[in-house]
Amino acid sequence: MLLGRFMMAIPALAIAARSRAKKSTAASAGTFPTDGIPFVVPADGVIVIVGALTFFCAVALGPIVEQLLMTAGKLFLGLVVSNMSDRKAPALWNREIVSRASIESFTKLDPRKMIRNP
Repeated sequence: MLLGRFMMAIPALAIAARSRAKKSTAASAGTFPTDGIPFVVPADGVIVIVGALTFFCAVALGPIVEQLLMTAGKLFLGLVVSNMSDRKAPALWNREIVSRASIESFTKLDPRKMIRNP
């Protein structure tokens, strides 16, 4: 584990040292300014969007599917979906079920509720 940590740190430090040793050049007509609003806002937007899309599936879609299955009378056990009873379960894509399940699944994502019940 220690070797794996240093194998990642040494090249990163080498790149940092090499870029620090470079001499800076004066700005010219082809220089893209990186210290103003036109650069910062799109860069921050891309970072936020990519970060949100990375976790959206696991954080949002998982509880939505779980709530849909529970509302339809099914229980999710690992990779097996089984009926909770022998009674006829309502349709999975019923509009009322989907709207209620999506609201309840997003309330599960509230950090105040997650702290109380991880």
